[in-house]
Amino acid sequence: AAYTESEGTLVNLIGDWQSYRPVVKSPGQAKSAWKILRVLGNLLHLEGYQYNQVSELGDELKSRLSEDEVYQHKLTDLRPMPQEGLIRLGPKAM
Repeated sequence: AAYTESEGTLVNLIGDWQSYRPVVKSPGQAKSAWKILRVLGNLLHLEGYQYNQVSELGDELKSRLSEDEVYQHKLTDLRPMPQEGLIRLGPKAM
């Protein structure tokens, strides 16, 4: 399923957790990526694929990651790229 058809959570560049919900129904039998991975994990008898809701997975991730790990790459830590050596790949801006 496309991201507009899935729910999930991401950590943005300033380290905030952002959750999102589907805005359209998936066509046919399309499934979210996490559901496909869950089924494969269960078929292969792997541990850790017991989630019924994507929110359960997000809650476990939050409990396992320390605040330092989540915030280690803040937006304020990004450095501008040096201008020398850059190559334009597209047409010139108008």
